[in-house]
Amino acid sequence: MTSLLDVLFIMLFAALVQAAQMVESAKDAPAARPRPAPGDAASEPPAPVKPSPADSRPPVHAPPPAPVVTLPAPASPGAVPSADLPTLRAEAARTLVARSARAGVVRIRISATGHILRLKADMAGLSRDQAVDIPLLERVPDPDVGLSYLGARVGDLSLCSSVRRALGLRDLGGALVVIETALPLRGLPVALVEGLNADQLRCYEEEKGLAVLVEGAADPVRMERQP
Repeated sequence: MTSLLDVLFIMLFAALVQAAQMVESAKDAPAARPRPAPGDAASEPPAPVKPSPADSRPPVHAPPPAPVVTLPAPASPGAVPSADLPTLRAEAARTLVARSARAGVVRIRISATGHILRLKADMAGLSRDQAVDIPLLERVPDPDVGLSYLGARVGDLSLCSSVRRALGLRDLGGALVVIETALPLRGLPVALVEGLNADQLRCYEEEKGLAVLVEGAADPVRMERQP
């Protein structure tokens, strides 16, 4: 008897649960829209919209974009055409040489073996023409080197420093220093050519002289004898 009541209770509980689930499902489902009655305004489809006269006109296409033109940047007021730069450099060099020449001229003659052979100075308060023998090269034990430029090792032995001491001056006073070689540069020792080129740049900084290197064609003996 007890077991039969238990079974009936379980069946009743299951039926109640199923009914509750059906009620919940009915609440969640969307409500069905009622069918409109015949003649109802809501049942009639909307009238088609007639296009306005403006809409019947053919479409107007936008004009194509204007081409982009890139203009060159305006030149600065101080800009100089590149074609004029060589002319300006040459003019600046002539002006600088002329200014140094007004301060005086010092001529230095150098032999093919790297010795200063003659000094000729024409400066304010000094006029001198003298023969000298001042070495610019020294031999080194390294057979691959052979010769070394003295001015590269000792600054006081550079070309313009040696000339300034020989002339008894404090400095060269902005004078034009003309370095004349006995032979073309290709016929001189490499150490001598490299040293003379370096001394052109050092001359003004160290001794206030504007140095210019001039290749010669005469032999050393003739150079010593010519006035």
